[in-house]
Amino acid sequence: MIFYRKLLPIQAMTFDIDDTFYDNWPYIQKAEQALTDYIAEKYPSLGNITWADRLAARGKVLAIHPEFSYDMGKLRFATLELLFSDLGFNSTKANQTAKDCFAYFYFKRSDFTIDPKYHRILSVLASKVPLLAITNGNVNMQQIGLAQYFKGIYHASVDYRAKPHPDMFIAAQKDVRVPMQNILHTGDCPVNDVWGAYKMGMQTAWYADDRPMVLNQEKFRTLPSVQLKDLDELTDLI
Repeated sequence: MIFYRKLLPIQAMTFDIDDTFYDNWPYIQKAEQALTDYIAEKYPSLGNITWADRLAARGKVLAIHPEFSYDMGKLRFATLELLFSDLGFNSTKANQTAKDCFAYFYFKRSDFTIDPKYHRILSVLASKVPLLAITNGNVNMQQIGLAQYFKGIYHASVDYRAKPHPDMFIAAQKDVRVPMQNILHTGDCPVNDVWGAYKMGMQTAWYADDRPMVLNQEKFRTLPSVQLKDLDELTDLI
């Protein structure tokens, strides 16, 4: 553990999820491939849908609904619906097929387990201070088994812009009703997590599960309050 700032008493903690508790990208890649295979098997009349087709549909959706850039669920569903429509399905069939495919993808996207050590750590922390999750992604917290530890769970959406925007930090602070300076936010991203929380007056802990943590190889705008070697070091801070 490396301290860059003196810590004030911690009365609540917020956490990033993707890449903080697991390496997210392999799960996304696996789910994307599973969806491609699912569509090919269940809806062969759609033909061979390429990645370029999906990107083109995604671009069309964002041109109409730029606010969906903060909401991965709405963006994916709308992309699938438009794609199926462009490929010849009527509006009802396109909507039904998009619902089916989105549900399949969402299950596959969250179809993994969390390292047991993180369950132990979160259980200890939750017994001492309220915990809240603040994520730019849309992982199913119930499915991966983490929801039980958190008083509140905030996903980036059309209602809450993605970090480093202040929306979810503000919502979390209102939820726990403690001063910003007494909240410790832990996350992997130097910009979205460390910089985003710092701008709001929070204390910050930098921790990443998905990569070696080498300070001079990251794009920090400000140093975290503390750099963790292991997440269980958080239990020493409260």
